[in-house]
Amino acid sequence: RDVRRTDARASRASAPAPRDDDEDVDASTFDASTFDASRRALLALAASTTTVMVGADVARASPVRASMRMADRGPVARAAPRPPCGPGYATLRDAGTYRGLATVDREGRGLRGLLPPNVVEDDVEVRRAREALGQCDGAFESYKQLVALQTTDERTFYKLLRSDTERLLPLLYTPTVGEACLRFGTLIQRPMGVWVSSDDAGNVRELMRNWPRDDVKIAVITDGERILGLGDQGANGMGISAGKSMVYAACGVPPSALLPIQIDTGTNNKTLLDDPLYIGLKRERDRSQAYDALLDEVVVSIR
Repeated sequence: RDVRRTDARASRASAPAPRDDDEDVDASTFDASTFDASRRALLALAASTTTVMVGADVARASPVRASMRMADRGPVARAAPRPPCGPGYATLRDAGTYRGLATVDREGRGLRGLLPPNVVEDDVEVRRAREALGQCDGAFESYKQLVALQTTDERTFYKLLRSDTERLLPLLYTPTVGEACLRFGTLIQRPMGVWVSSDDAGNVRELMRNWPRDDVKIAVITDGERILGLGDQGANGMGISAGKSMVYAACGVPPSALLPIQIDTGTNNKTLLDDPLYIGLKRERDRSQAYDALLDEVVVSIR
């Protein structure tokens, strides 16, 4: 027995010292002492970290046991089902309701916690938009900034447009809208409108029902074949319909009464047909009676 004790002590003395560093350990040299050192390091890390376990029995699942002792962990209580998301998130994406920090009735619209707490007047939001516009380099960048504002906060957009119409109209319509049509496929945020293609024949009325306004008085329609001397721009012509609608709004027509429409029956512009970013139908323009029938269906559906 004494001999065996001596041999055991000698074996422990010759064993390599535990590793306390973060170096990778080759599997061929991995032994129990290395594992013990790694386990102690993980235990120390877990003990120094506060872990919040959603839906778990915290009294029975400490950070150490949660990290290292899966077999000993107590049964996890099922969390109550999460209630449905309130209307606030949708409100943030409703350009007709969202008004930035000037948005009112935040409680009723489920916006508490989704907006900074400061509440301001409309004029402050208009000033904010004007300052953002002033940071743009060039007319096209200004166009993108204005379109982004229109698609997120209509009230501020139209207040800004009517307060500085002479300066802003050239950015939203001619001459800038021509460049916007040429680069329409690169726009992340595009002007809002209704898109009607040849594939929608027979179902145009359903498309029109998807438009959120029901008091439309003026529809601005294009098929994109002749855009400001730039030729056939296909579906990119929506920039013209939307831009002209903005002109009417600047002159006092209620924005809700305006409906930009792009009719897409193809394009004969080979550059667009070969462009992977082109947003329209990748086919040659349809000039048959089906085109006339689609126009008639659009007009009837609007009425």
